[in-house]
Formats: sequence, C-alpha cells, structure tokens
Amino acid sequence: MLVIEREYSTPEIPTPWKRKISLTTTEVKALIHQYAKMSLKLQGMRATLIQMGADFTPFRQLLKISKNHYGVITIMCDGTQSVHLTNHWSWMREEKSDDEFVTSLFIPAVFVDEVINRITNKLSE
Repeated sequence: MLVIEREYSTPEIPTPWKRKISLTTTEVKALIHQYAKMSLKLQGMRATLIQMGADFTPFRQLLKISKNHYGVITIMCDGTQSVHLTNHWSWMREEKSDDEFVTSLFIPAVFVDEVINRITNKLSE
C-alpha cells in the first residue's frame, strides 16, 4: 500500500488542509504505466498542434488505474503536465466531518515529475 499525501494552503484560507490517496501495489504499477503512456501520447499531440501552428487550450486524458481509482492528466500549452487522482468509493470507508464524498489528490505540474520518480523508486525497493 502506498499513501500519497499533500497539504494545501492559500493566503485566503487561514487553515491548511490535507488530501491523501491510498493505492495498492497493483494500482501504483498501473498509475506509472498509464502515466508514461499518456504522457507520451499527449506530448505527441501537443507537438503536432504546434507544428500545425494551431493555438490550443489545455487538454486532458483519463487514466484508468483500477475500477475504483482513476486519474486525469492535463497538459498545458507550455508542455507542463498535472495529475488529478481520485478514489470515487472512498466515502464508503471513511467518516467525513464535512460534506465531501470524494477523496482526490491534485498534483500540480511543478511536482508531478518528483512524485512519479518517488513512486517509481518506492516501487523498485
């Protein structure tokens, strides 16, 4: 089991909040495989659009990690990518103090490479 946790804070909201997602070894392998595959595909699409001289908005691709987990990889015009991981059945297992029923984790572009590298290193241990 691998738990990825991230703390968020903004100047407008005085209390920081945490999000985490737990993945099994099989799901981690699927995440790494799907991320690598979709990353290459999205970079190819971006290169094609740039070669054609077309302006484009960020585009997204769904990553199927397991039947309960999925992710969305987003590529921006400058080539940076972010990942949003979601467990859409987490509300069945956890008591929530607020109205949130989905446990998700957004990994911004500046951290994606570091997180994927850490996950890959953990997996190879």
